[in-house]
Amino acid sequence: MARDMAPEAEAATVSNSETVRERWIAELRRQGTRQCTDLFVCGGQVCALGLLREVSSLDELDDVVTIGALAGLDDDQAWDITYRNDGDAGHYKHTFAEIADVVEGWFK
Repeated sequence: MARDMAPEAEAATVSNSETVRERWIAELRRQGTRQCTDLFVCGGQVCALGLLREVSSLDELDDVVTIGALAGLDDDQAWDITYRNDGDAGHYKHTFAEIADVVEGWFK
């Protein structure tokens, strides 16, 4: 969070990212068959962060870090989700349900 942000604004931002994250996790579990790799959207399918864009109604975003921040992910976590979704950088390709488990674990 920005250091110059008013406490009320910071609390609202954190609360909003928690709400988005909870909705995203639920959708990851519900829409596992829509998973694609390498693109945010491919036909009627989406990657994990593409699904986060849908949940947030911000389909115009196209930056991994910016999209991840919608759910309160830091830069490394956002890229980690990308790698898990696509099976890159030493990760096997995770299902949406497995990605949901990872995200939940980060915020317990």
